[in-house]
Amino acid sequence: MRREYRYPSLPPKESGNALILLEKDCEVCKKTAGLFRCSACQCVYYCSREHQATDRNNHKTACTAIEKFRVRYEHHVEVLSREMEHGYSMPGQRGSLFQVGAGHFWGILETRPYMTARFRLVNASLDYFPCYRHVVQAALDHLLDMLRLCRDDNLGARNIVPGLYLRLGREQDAFDFVKWYATTGNDPNYDWGNMKLPFLNVKDANATEPWPTDRLLNLIHLSTVFLIKMRLLHDFQSAQNAIRAFQGVVPLDIIDLIQAHLFTTNVQIRPKASMNRSEAICYGIDTLKSQLKDLYKAVDKRNPHFWPAMLDSTERATGNKPSGYSVIPDEPKISIGHNLYAWLETPRAFDTLADIDEAIHGRRFPEPISPREDN
Repeated sequence: MRREYRYPSLPPKESGNALILLEKDCEVCKKTAGLFRCSACQCVYYCSREHQATDRNNHKTACTAIEKFRVRYEHHVEVLSREMEHGYSMPGQRGSLFQVGAGHFWGILETRPYMTARFRLVNASLDYFPCYRHVVQAALDHLLDMLRLCRDDNLGARNIVPGLYLRLGREQDAFDFVKWYATTGNDPNYDWGNMKLPFLNVKDANATEPWPTDRLLNLIHLSTVFLIKMRLLHDFQSAQNAIRAFQGVVPLDIIDLIQAHLFTTNVQIRPKASMNRSEAICYGIDTLKSQLKDLYKAVDKRNPHFWPAMLDSTERATGNKPSGYSVIPDEPKISIGHNLYAWLETPRAFDTLADIDEAIHGRRFPEPISPREDN
């Protein structure tokens, strides 16, 4: 079976009922030692020149596309460096454009081709090579640096970052990121041009806290919080099942070790001090179930097309992304497209979503989509 590069032709391989990110290996024989990177796309690896030549026909389309975007990006890096070789001046400051101008890019007209080229490279890499961990990490690094350079985020990096955090198992970073935008970043009086103000400085927020759903918030960020809390709910439920299965059979300290292993969602949880472990787990499950329903309703109110698009046909919802943009019909295509793999890499995500949808709307879509691998 050949791995396909471009979504949605084939998703990555399965792990149980969820997809997993692929680690670096040879595209032909899957060896993991002695690898070198394709110099053109800089995304895939081989163990020998012979295997690279063998894979050329399969790899050529994706490689050529990525190389075009990479070369264009590197060209604009050189252009900026050349044009600003004597430094860049702002009131009271002079130095490297990437330092003095940090936070103000896009407002500096000369930087726009550079920012656009970098953003297109990120999108193309994720389009053609969505299943590789190192590609996801590289895309995240690019986008976080672009946010450092341009707080206004005219290109929408903030809409892609949370899903990449989730795909890398960094749920706490994703939660902190979207919480900043829901609080400080949602303040109409926040001065985006003042580099002395804190930016993306939320750290270790409590993932079980209620989420504000009473105001207009970013749809992608709302669905990100929903998915984080769903992952956490699954962990709590697994821990509860461990208590039921092993209580009275094995020592409590062994049960504690089993439960610790079952909590795979990397977020801060602050249970009430007065509760024992069993009570805290029951309370956590009830709290998260209630919060998920509230978040579901908030997303539904924000855009009633979003959840049906997720449950009915995710591939169709993302397959033809709009050239223009309108809030109601096109927004799900953009939101799902940026975050789909985070959902596919979450066990039981679509089953849980379908259960919540049925409980609220009394409807059941024919089949919640599930990961697959074609042969």
